[in-house]
Amino acid sequence: MDSFFIKINNNREESMEKINFKLIILTILTILTVYLGFKFILPLILPFIIAYFIAFIIRPITDFLCNKLKFSRVIAATLSLISLLTVFSIGVYYVFKIIIEQLTKVIRNSPIYLEFLSYKLEAICNKIDILFGLNNGSMMYYMDGHLDGIKQNVIYSILPKITEQGLVLIMKLLAGFGVFLIIIIASLLIVKDMTLYGERYRKCSIYKEMHKITDGLAKAGIGYLKAQGIIAGIVALICTGGLAIIKNEYSLILGIGIAVFDSFPVLGSGLILVPWSIIMVLKGDVLSAAILMTTYLACQIIRQVLEPKLLGEDIGVNAIITLISLYVGIKLFSFTGFILGPVGLIIVITVMKTLKENLKLT
Repeated sequence: MDSFFIKINNNREESMEKINFKLIILTILTILTVYLGFKFILPLILPFIIAYFIAFIIRPITDFLCNKLKFSRVIAATLSLISLLTVFSIGVYYVFKIIIEQLTKVIRNSPIYLEFLSYKLEAICNKIDILFGLNNGSMMYYMDGHLDGIKQNVIYSILPKITEQGLVLIMKLLAGFGVFLIIIIASLLIVKDMTLYGERYRKCSIYKEMHKITDGLAKAGIGYLKAQGIIAGIVALICTGGLAIIKNEYSLILGIGIAVFDSFPVLGSGLILVPWSIIMVLKGDVLSAAILMTTYLACQIIRQVLEPKLLGEDIGVNAIITLISLYVGIKLFSFTGFILGPVGLIIVITVMKTLKENLKLT
């Protein structure tokens, strides 16, 4: 009898070892597939992925116009898309208008800022001369030599490159307009036949397995991006409002910048707002310092309260793993890795959860 149970336990251990070995191999293959997919396939299908999400957004309005008002599917989809683009364009117009106005102020006031920096730099250099017993003006003379080199580099190297990149940017914008038209047309075609696509998909032989993965990705991936977008938007509004209260001329630009910075794990808005508030205290502006600290605390409360509720426990991505995925994503895919890194991590986790369940069932 004992030998029988020992045999069963041995079989279970062997079975678990086989499952673990398969999971390791499948994890490596999944990571490799995600990397190759992001590197080579995603650029080719990205416009159609965006088109699908647009179609998903306008589908309820399209269904309402078709079912309740008896519009044809094409007309209903076109009206829905026009409505969405109108609302989006108005929002983008006003945001960019404020950003351009604030950037113009920065450029217009740049001589004042440069003069202020020059004054502060001279004061620091004089203190260094006194501290190390140097002749008066020695440190400033040293700094002037380096500043002249930087100036020459800007004039003869950086500015021509900016001009060259400007022409490249214009060409990319023209190409981008063509991609935009493809996205719009694809959105209309997808929303027109979305019900038919769903029926065909459900009839596929691999529907059950694929549905588990896609359902998990929709829950985890879209949930993650949606949550981060909502939190970043609220943080941007809070920061912009706080900076507007202290009458900062660049409240919108800085508010958006702090919100982007706050999206990085570990870093957060505190690395900007806390030192800023300390500087305000040292300058004697206690009220501005209090407003900045209140803004920082409000951002922290919003993130701590909303993040668990919006993300939930189903995604299963903690701060350090997210930070690693961000670093790896940026190293592999440059700036776009800021999004692709966490998304790729979520894809791998979701696929592996589904495969693990299937292996245990078999």
